[in-house]
Amino acid sequence: MNKNLLTLFLIVMTSLVSNACTEKPKTEKKQEITNKTGNMVNIRDLIGSTYEWKYKEYTYHITLLSDSMVHWKLIKGDYPGATEETDTYVYSPLDQTKIFISWIEKSGLGISAVLDFETMNLYTHGSQNGSLYVNPGKIKKIK
Repeated sequence: MNKNLLTLFLIVMTSLVSNACTEKPKTEKKQEITNKTGNMVNIRDLIGSTYEWKYKEYTYHITLLSDSMVHWKLIKGDYPGATEETDTYVYSPLDQTKIFISWIEKSGLGISAVLDFETMNLYTHGSQNGSLYVNPGKIKKIK
């Protein structure tokens, strides 16, 4: 009888250890970001706010009009193309402090950017007519 109890004990312990070492399924991540002050902000809270995207040679005001429309306006610098436009955008939360946003302007210029609300850094990639560029900058909420 002691052998049976020992065998049962070993089976139960093996099962418990096995379950403890198994990775638990990840829960679905909420679409929230943390702003510079550390407060949780729902992505919808960015709608209606205007952010300054400041680069070395250019400064833009970017306003998310809805969960799919962005308005941008060049406010500093000389750019040979459009200086203001409203476009359709898509976004993805990357983690609690970063979002990825992209849109295609009427000229065909594709904009893809990572906004880091912890460091307030901006990492923009652009593409047009087979050319690519990288444009780092800073973001700041202005209204």
